[in-house]
Amino acid sequence: LEHYIFAGNSGTGKTTVAKCMASILYRLGMLPTDRCVVVSAASLGGKYVGSAQDNVRKQFEEAIGGVLLIDEAYELGKSQFGRESLTTIVALLTEDDFKGKFCCVMAGYKDDMNVMLDSNQGARSRFSTTLNFENWEPKNCMELCIEKAKEIKTPEGGTVDPLF
Repeated sequence: LEHYIFAGNSGTGKTTVAKCMASILYRLGMLPTDRCVVVSAASLGGKYVGSAQDNVRKQFEEAIGGVLLIDEAYELGKSQFGRESLTTIVALLTEDDFKGKFCCVMAGYKDDMNVMLDSNQGARSRFSTTLNFENWEPKNCMELCIEKAKEIKTPEGGTVDPLF
C-alpha cells in the first residue's frame, strides 16, 4: 500500500476523498475494512518528550486495516512535539507491525505541506505520491451537478432535465 499527500485549500474535498479511498481499497480487496480514521496533526503531538511517539503509535494501531488521515499535517513541522510525531510516523511506516497494513494520508495546504516534508529527510520517500486538490469556482460545481443530473434515469426510463 502506498501513502499519500493530499494538498489543497480547505473545502476542496481532501477528507471526502480519503474516506472514498478507504471504501475503494476495501472493495478492491487491498484493505480488510473500509474504515477511515481521521485525526488532526495537533492531536498527535504531546505534552512531554516521548508522548508524541505514544500518540502516533496508538493512532497507527487504530488505523490498521483501513486508512489513516492526518489532517492539517503541516503542523507536524512547526513544533518540537510535531517534529517528534513526524519522525515517529516516518519510522513506524517501515516497521513490520505497520508496513503494508494500512494507508496513511497526510493532508493540508500545499505550500505548508512542502515545508513540513522538507523538515524530515525520510518523509518524501514514505509519501511519494501527492494529489493536488484545486479550488472550484461555483460555476464549475454547477456544471458538474448538471452533468450528473443528466445521467439520472427516471422510473419511466427517461432522463432528468436539470434545467426545468
